Amino acid sequence: PYVLVFIFAAVICIWRYLEVQRPHFLYLFALFLGLAFATMEITYIYVAIMLIYVDVMLAVELAKSPEGRTDSVKALYLAPFAWLIAALWPLLGKRPFGRDRLPPIGDVMVVLGTLSLTQFGPAVETIPFVGDKGYNVPEEETLRNITLTVLLVGATYVGLLWRPKVWAIVAAAFFIPYFLLFTTFFTNMGGAFSGIWGSLDYWLAQQDVQRGNQPGYYYALMSPLYEFLPLLVALPGAIWLALKGNSLTRFLLFWLTGIFIGLTLAGEKMPWLEVHIALPLALCAAVVLARVVDSFEMDAKRWLTAAGVAGGCVVATLLLVEGDSSLTTVAGLLVGALALGWVIGSTMGEGRAGLARALTTVAIAVLFTLSVRASLTVSYKNYDTPVEMLVYTQSSAEIPALMDRIDSLARESGLGYNIPIVVDQTDGYAWPWAWYLRHYHDVAYINDVTGYEPKPGSVLLIHANNASQVDGVGYSQVPYKHRWWFNETYRDLSFGKVLDIVTSPERLQSLGKFFLYRRPAEGTTGSTDSVAFFPESLAAFDKAQPVRPAPEPTTLADGRVVFGRPGSSAGEILQAADVVVDPAGNVWIADARNNRIHKFDAQGRYVSSLGRGGVDPGSFNQPWSLAIDAQGFIYVADTWNHRIQKFDAEGTFIKAWGGVTNSQQPGLLDLYGPRDIIVDVDGTLWVSDTGHKRLINYTTDGEPLGSIGVEGTTLGQFSEPVGLAVDLSGRLLVADTWNARIQAIANAGSITSFATGWASQGINDKPYLAVLTDGSIVATDPARSLLTLYSPEGAVLGTWTPAAGGLPIGIASLPDGGFVFSDGRRNEVQIVPAAAIPSLFQ
Repeated sequence: PYVLVFIFAAVICIWRYLEVQRPHFLYLFALFLGLAFATMEITYIYVAIMLIYVDVMLAVELAKSPEGRTDSVKALYLAPFAWLIAALWPLLGKRPFGRDRLPPIGDVMVVLGTLSLTQFGPAVETIPFVGDKGYNVPEEETLRNITLTVLLVGATYVGLLWRPKVWAIVAAAFFIPYFLLFTTFFTNMGGAFSGIWGSLDYWLAQQDVQRGNQPGYYYALMSPLYEFLPLLVALPGAIWLALKGNSLTRFLLFWLTGIFIGLTLAGEKMPWLEVHIALPLALCAAVVLARVVDSFEMDAKRWLTAAGVAGGCVVATLLLVEGDSSLTTVAGLLVGALALGWVIGSTMGEGRAGLARALTTVAIAVLFTLSVRASLTVSYKNYDTPVEMLVYTQSSAEIPALMDRIDSLARESGLGYNIPIVVDQTDGYAWPWAWYLRHYHDVAYINDVTGYEPKPGSVLLIHANNASQVDGVGYSQVPYKHRWWFNETYRDLSFGKVLDIVTSPERLQSLGKFFLYRRPAEGTTGSTDSVAFFPESLAAFDKAQPVRPAPEPTTLADGRVVFGRPGSSAGEILQAADVVVDPAGNVWIADARNNRIHKFDAQGRYVSSLGRGGVDPGSFNQPWSLAIDAQGFIYVADTWNHRIQKFDAEGTFIKAWGGVTNSQQPGLLDLYGPRDIIVDVDGTLWVSDTGHKRLINYTTDGEPLGSIGVEGTTLGQFSEPVGLAVDLSGRLLVADTWNARIQAIANAGSITSFATGWASQGINDKPYLAVLTDGSIVATDPARSLLTLYSPEGAVLGTWTPAAGGLPIGIASLPDGGFVFSDGRRNEVQIVPAAAIPSLFQ
């Protein structure tokens, strides 16, 4: 950032002035200092570092005898008052401290102190009996005016008392650019106060906000990850810098220490502030490395040899780190072996001096290569992907891709900038769409999706939490990450946890891989998500719609198979609901928000899909469940079309029954939001008519055979009945969701129940049931992201959380004793073999 340039330039000006005592370096110093204050509030930390160091330097200078020896005790006593001595020097009589004039470092103190004094004015509010008066209130303005007047008069008096002409130029160099910038060249005169008072006033108030809420060791983690080369050079040389260095090298070390402590103590800890540590760290390392190289007595031959070996080390490092074959690995090891041979030869020929030169050459070459590689990776590969600690929270790369699609649709349809677009503003989601859509004329920003009727042909950009409230009929849907962030797994470290890490080979290996390769974005980044709805009425013009191959299944170490991914292309899912396994072992899933049914084979490979959004026969409106009978007929609970649809094994529509009614006494062909459908052992169908709080029994042709239940809490009554299953004894099991129980209805009419942990009434928190081959029951618990295993009698045998934050919904048993379940948030399906169950449920 610019502030670093200004601060670095200011530091150069200080030491140039100390060398030659020419006032124009003070003028330049004042200019850069003013620009730094006008750029970023971190300047207050920088100036505090400078003030402390300059004050100590002045105390040391004043404690020197005429022979040049420093009285350390005297310097210690003078340090708290050195700044005051500099300010009042002309009033201290003739030859104070035996000197004809204020030492040059005292000049720096006067300039630095008088120019920054007013900038620190709001610090008066930290005094207990003063306090913060608030923002833009009369009491605050009074305090501001009095404080700034006193400080400005005091600073001017000290400056003119020191060297009137020089200080006048210094003040002009500082304040003229400062006020021009803060008043926007005198078009906003109030900006002068927002700079000279508001900057620190706001910054101090923000310390309690703790933006980022990072742990105190945040920069101790960040620095070794990105600045490992200067860190490994500077740390061993810190003692030399402190004891053997000059005032400048000691300042660099003090700068590094001060900014590290300052940023660690500051309330806001953000990754981009690491650059303020990186600069003094790099300068310290450069000084140390230069001193080391000077001690090597390098001649032309040694330089040439070292350059050749360093080049070989660069090649070896890249081959070993970037190579993806055994051939590159072998090549890298061979080149590395040659470098090692040179190290051994140098040691044998020149002893310890040769060993030091050789090891330094190899180490710097390897670390430099890794450092440049890390820099290029974060700048050009992962610049917008939060697998790097430097990439904090930002809009995802999927937004520009969606914008390209919107632009293409607008262009190809002929609507241009007049295409209607709706943006859901929940959670601040208007940004960055407000920027990307700045040229479009018909953009509606809405705060409440419920009941909103968009214009026909609108593109909808909706927060994921609100997507289920949008009527998706007539739209293709694309889930996307709106904002994403680095998963902060480093939080809550303790000595014990660190000890566990450093003593675990597996965890050390994992850290090494992260250091070299970071981690994959999929599954390791946090995000807040949205869904883009593209109108099917404009599908012919949607030429930028991506066509992706169906996702391939992944087999985990314990034998589980995971398949599916978010999206609307082949094999992709939006709000996975119930699953069923047909007699051939194929897995079928209700893809609710894509308004279709998917078929996957027994290995999780995509086969085909059935349906689309709409109200016509064969179309769906958020289907939540399906069933397949022994003859291969497919029955779909078309939830928000309030009906059941029947298809043959090829997916051809046969018939539908059901429909919504306003009657207080709905008939058996009146349905409201049916959530599940199963085939009973006698071949008939059971449907959970969730909205009417009952179960209905049908023939396979849709003829009603009877019903069970009304709304209530006693046995045989229901409140939000959802998942259904038949156990090995023929009992009908019902997920009586809002009564937090599973009811078991025997053929003879007896009913028993057992409690569950269901407590949520969320719109997607609908549990389903499966009976395994051993008679045990598995129930999903979407709200708590877990599955519960019960005995046939209802005793809890164990629970399992497949994924933190997941939404397990649908579930079906497998012939081998395992089961299949869906995750409505991750939009994936897992096949769990029987052998894996004992290790999963604890």
